[in-house]
Amino acid sequence: YKVTTQDSDGNEYDGDTYSFTTPALPKITQLRFSPVEDAPKSTLRVTWTTNMPTNSEISYGLVDGSVVEQSDPQLKTEHEIIIEGLVDGSRYSLVARSRNAAGDLATSDRNFFTTALDTRPPKISDVIVETAIRGTGTEARGQITVAWKTDEPSTSQVAFGQGQSGDYTGRTTSDARLTTEHVVVISDLPTSSIYRVRVLSQDPSANVASQDGSSVIIGRAVDNIFSIIFNSLQRIFGL
Repeated sequence: YKVTTQDSDGNEYDGDTYSFTTPALPKITQLRFSPVEDAPKSTLRVTWTTNMPTNSEISYGLVDGSVVEQSDPQLKTEHEIIIEGLVDGSRYSLVARSRNAAGDLATSDRNFFTTALDTRPPKISDVIVETAIRGTGTEARGQITVAWKTDEPSTSQVAFGQGQSGDYTGRTTSDARLTTEHVVVISDLPTSSIYRVRVLSQDPSANVASQDGSSVIIGRAVDNIFSIIFNSLQRIFGL
């Protein structure tokens, strides 16, 4: 461009010629999807690149379903957003957006992806095994309480057997409630015995996880008051 002037006599004077460049608009390239390995449910990593610092926004959802928004306000050129809790074996659509500091917006095309089927069992952690004795004397019975956690909602069940290295001859009734915090109580067990217990959890896709067995000891039952008195008299009088 140049600026021209004109005096009162109609003479025109050309100024110097100048140039300028309009600011570039943000542009999204290299939009990619990759599954996050070893996640408890379908989890997707979404990445893309922009030609200038911009924020990161995505809109996604099941095809013909509701849309979920997720964003990161930090301005950068390399973008990554992790989407968690997707439905296994389902088709989704996704749109990525990036906005620069001036408010200019870049929007990607609508992309489609299908999540994989769940073949990974739950991960078991923080297993705690405690024993107790209910009652006294010949009426006493042992009890084992087993608690653990899983990294995804799953069922609760415990296999158990008498002996340090014996077979798991019994199983508790499976609790079908899906939870990440599990507690199972095994009651009515003989005292003065060693038991092995193994926790079992199954996720909604029927993937079963089990933990190596733990050995526990249920101690000797405490005599009731009548037995204590009788045994004392025996010792005193030599009965």
